[in-house]
Amino acid sequence: VYTASRNEDSSALRWPMLCGLALAGAVLAKLYPALLIPAFAAYWVRQHRARSTAAFFFALGAAVIALYLPFIGVGIDMLTEGFRRYAGEWRRNDGAFALLAALTPHARTAYAGIVGVGALCAALNLLRRDGSIHALIATIQLTLLGWFLFLPAPYPWYATSLIAVSVLRPRVWTVVMSGALAIYYYSFIQEYRGHPESWLYASQVMEHGIIWIAVLSPFIVARVSRNRYPARSTTHTA
Repeated sequence: VYTASRNEDSSALRWPMLCGLALAGAVLAKLYPALLIPAFAAYWVRQHRARSTAAFFFALGAAVIALYLPFIGVGIDMLTEGFRRYAGEWRRNDGAFALLAALTPHARTAYAGIVGVGALCAALNLLRRDGSIHALIATIQLTLLGWFLFLPAPYPWYATSLIAVSVLRPRVWTVVMSGALAIYYYSFIQEYRGHPESWLYASQVMEHGIIWIAVLSPFIVARVSRNRYPARSTTHTA
């Protein structure tokens, strides 16, 4: 019995550790998957497995530290130069970020706050739900969607991870998004033909307008349906 119990515990820790290692690889490749840490942490906490949660964070932290150590000698400034330049300067094909930039001079700080708070709220919502793998996939999908919609430079290929996750949770807006993102390449045709910048702005409005309509339509339709056909209240008697 003792041996079987130990084998069961070892098997139970295997998946959170593999999950931590996989997420560490994603974070080391591109920093934005770090937004998914709250979602995975909430999932393991929701499973009421303290050891699994600890194993996930241990594997994640150990892998990130171990793979960063060989580069520490170059200095933190050189190590983060590319990220700092991208985060502080790059801007192209922006949608919602353009509105933030028009409203505040601290648009990048506002963007970081919106995306960070959104990731935390999605994780907290997961804690209140059933904690199933389906709820985790939905949380990952919504977190990545919020990150992409507010990006200062939402290049089409950045949506690859979002579309990949949507294979597990198909949504109409994913198909619409994958098509609308192609409008980004139309801007190059305008540039090569010497069209004024107003054409570029028009293509961005069209691209992101289609995406936002596709994303918000299900919520609007559901809300209208609830208001038009409210559920009948039922009483239960003993």
